[in-house]
Amino acid sequence: MDDRHVMVRAEWRMQFDRGLDGLEEVRLPSTFIVHRSGEALRIVFYLTHENLMTVLRDRGLLPP
Repeated sequence: MDDRHVMVRAEWRMQFDRGLDGLEEVRLPSTFIVHRSGEALRIVFYLTHENLMTVLRDRGLLPP
């Protein structure tokens, strides 16, 4: 990257209530490219490493 752009790796964490089965945590890694301009930050690119809907379907949190 250069002095105006930063790559940020993040992980979204979500919890779903499964009733009597308790909570299920889903983690979704992602990468952002952020542009810095003075005090302002702007996301210019966002990439999830997995498809959220596919992950939720595979775990039975969404219908097939």
